[in-house]
Amino acid sequence: MPIPTPKLSPLQASKLALSVVPVASGSALASLAENARVRAAVGDDFLIRQGLAPLWGAARQGDADGAADPLKACRIQASVFYLLQRSVLAELDAIFERAGVAYAAFKGAHVREWLYADPTLRDAADVDVLVCPTDREHAVRALIAAGYSPLADAATVSHELALTRHGVEIDLHWYVTRPSRLRMEVSDEIVGRRQRVAGFWAVSNADAVFLMLTHPAFTKYVSSPSMRLIRVVDFLYVVRDHPVEWPLVADLLDRCGVRAAAWTVLTWFQMLHPLAGGVPAEFVARIAPGRLRAWYLRAWLRHDLPTRLHSLPMAIQVGFTLLFHDRPSDAWRAIRGILTARGGGASDPIFLLAQSASAATTERS
Repeated sequence: MPIPTPKLSPLQASKLALSVVPVASGSALASLAENARVRAAVGDDFLIRQGLAPLWGAARQGDADGAADPLKACRIQASVFYLLQRSVLAELDAIFERAGVAYAAFKGAHVREWLYADPTLRDAADVDVLVCPTDREHAVRALIAAGYSPLADAATVSHELALTRHGVEIDLHWYVTRPSRLRMEVSDEIVGRRQRVAGFWAVSNADAVFLMLTHPAFTKYVSSPSMRLIRVVDFLYVVRDHPVEWPLVADLLDRCGVRAAAWTVLTWFQMLHPLAGGVPAEFVARIAPGRLRAWYLRAWLRHDLPTRLHSLPMAIQVGFTLLFHDRPSDAWRAIRGILTARGGGASDPIFLLAQSASAATTERS
């Protein structure tokens, strides 16, 4: 009779799944036998949900299973989708060039070109693009005129709008988080520091690290089921392979009032993989919250409360993410701003524009 395999906790499964990332750059991946043991322990479904299937498929390319292997099939699918997204990015670059709109790609569409020797291994669900708030209507109109279909959502139109074309979703942002979440809005600043990468404009490397440490805090509750582990891999590659202007990142976190948010995300990364411990101690000390708050936030991570309470988002927001703001005044400002944004979404000019464009498309069809 086979011995039953003990069920892994989310933290244990995550650590095992991230073993595909070698501690040293250029190091050989684990043996096929070791990979097979880890894969059996965590399961293919887990690796696929976490966005790790292409990486694991590549780690097994010496195996003889062929295209029947679901991880290798995911890798092929990711390669095809990558080409589609790159085509849309090239088209978007030309549209915004003609329209005179400055933009910067961020998150997956950028980091895969910066951090991955083979960018097809970094699956991205959509293409995230940031524009200045004053350009938001001009940018939306330019994309609609080019054939993109807006997906109006009153709950999020305060800071972003999704548009689709050729089966690819563009998430157009004019704020990196909900308005008032940060002490100061930095969209103009980030777009102003953009750099040319692989044929399109992207955020600077320091700004990319700032976003890696803050965006998941508020949108993914750090370690909840919606926080895909491929985001952790992004950060591990940064620490392992690339110099970072850590003082610039710390300065931006300080000015935005979200040092505690970044510290919490970094602490979660360090719980998952030894590479995250390579962040300079000076940076960690600069962003660390007070002792009592640090103990409380770490307890949430240690007991995996963002996962356990995932069906109760209000409990997470009140008991966890409010403490990501460095001052009580920051938290109060965020609450007021979120309530205002949610209440006014249906009357937002971008929401009305998107609805109008959608109605016109429906009539034509």
